[in-house]
Amino acid sequence: MSPGNEPFDRGRIHKLMELHYLALAHLDHIDNFRGDQFARRVEDGRELIAHGGRVAVDSVLGKGTSISLLLPCADSVALAPEKPSSTTLNGQGRILVVEDEPDVRSFVATQLASLGYESITAGDGNEALDRLQADPAISLLFTDLVMPNGISGVALAKRAAALRPDLPVLYTSGYADDVLAARGAVGSGVPVLYKPYRRSELALAIQAALSRSPAAQRQNCA
Repeated sequence: MSPGNEPFDRGRIHKLMELHYLALAHLDHIDNFRGDQFARRVEDGRELIAHGGRVAVDSVLGKGTSISLLLPCADSVALAPEKPSSTTLNGQGRILVVEDEPDVRSFVATQLASLGYESITAGDGNEALDRLQADPAISLLFTDLVMPNGISGVALAKRAAALRPDLPVLYTSGYADDVLAARGAVGSGVPVLYKPYRRSELALAIQAALSRSPAAQRQNCA
């Protein structure tokens, strides 16, 4: 499978790794491949070779198979940096951040400050309700969906609506859609900002939440 039908040579493979290539995987003693499994490996190898990589296979009857996958090293690493912040991402207002992890709360508060927002934080739903009652200047509820002490993010939003029907809500979570659905945490169609997120993603999600009507945000919640 390697270019030019080159024979498997472990010493040569190591030399290639030192000079030009990075080992993606080195698998020893792979036994009992089904036909469909081998076909997938062949297709993967073709894709790798098409992008300048190498695949070396050594198979000995009764002993198994060794496969080395190598990727060509780039001269430089080109990462996709986050787009520089601009005034279009900035905003104004006071945001109530509800998050049970102290480090995450602190991080979010720092990000919000860099975007021009004030923030008030709470560690659970009960504390958030106290904050909300005490501060009528809060313009957005930003809450985790899965929260401790018996009040989820959705339950908190419903209680907050009784106090402030005009208050927009933005949900966040580190859980995937299917997990949230299985937990009944949120209904379909409700916007969720999934962790981890970039500063720019946070800014755009806040702007979108502030532009939506509170009723529309809560209509599909469990």
